[in-house]
Amino acid sequence: MECISLPEELVEQILYRVPIKSVARWRSTSKQWNALLKSKRFLKTHATYAPLFPEATTRSTLRPTYVLWDMSDYSVPENFDPCLVMHQIESSIEKEGYEIDGDFTIWVYGAEDTWSSELQNQFGEVGIEVHPYKGVKRTRLNMLIGEFIAMLYAMDEPSNVLMLSDNTEYIEQHPKFPKFRNALEEKGFAVALAHPDRLINRDADPSALMAAYLPSRDSTIAFQDVSASPLPLPPPPLPLPALPLPCN
Repeated sequence: MECISLPEELVEQILYRVPIKSVARWRSTSKQWNALLKSKRFLKTHATYAPLFPEATTRSTLRPTYVLWDMSDYSVPENFDPCLVMHQIESSIEKEGYEIDGDFTIWVYGAEDTWSSELQNQFGEVGIEVHPYKGVKRTRLNMLIGEFIAMLYAMDEPSNVLMLSDNTEYIEQHPKFPKFRNALEEKGFAVALAHPDRLINRDADPSALMAAYLPSRDSTIAFQDVSASPLPLPPPPLPLPALPLPCN
């Protein structure tokens, strides 16, 4: 039987629609497909195309959402604004059909020198919790994964959980993470792992983002011009009955 070779662009478009966990387990007899599956460019692009969470259902749209962000290797830009970053994360999740009407919590993790004291205060002002860790990168990531697991087991109801990290490959390969994630997904949790750049545009103009998420200061109230169509006047009062003149 003759093997048909498809254009590489078509092959990529087909594989982009396959869940990343299935792609990781896929073994093909085609050298073309195997080479593509091992390509870092394909894996990075696939992460952009694939949805973060499973397709939203009526039960999952209003569930609590928790974000754990490992900022150990994140390059914080000069115009970093925690409030607008929080809105970008919310917007990315809502685009997938998940409404952030319930509990929405963000925890950031990193070495003690990851944030300035001013930035830590800004995090606190918008409700983002800061968790500094000591030790080398591997120790911090192990503590993050351990706290992540303990936190999820303490929850009473299924929730949406998103982990952000520049070290997604390390976390995916951590022996405990896939095991516990699968166990939680079987209980109804939606667990996702993504690179921060997937949701946060670090080069975005803060003023443009502010205009997108907050009401414009130049907004005006439109009043109706009633000169062309004046409102009807109330009817005149009824005349009083004539009283008899007094007798002389």
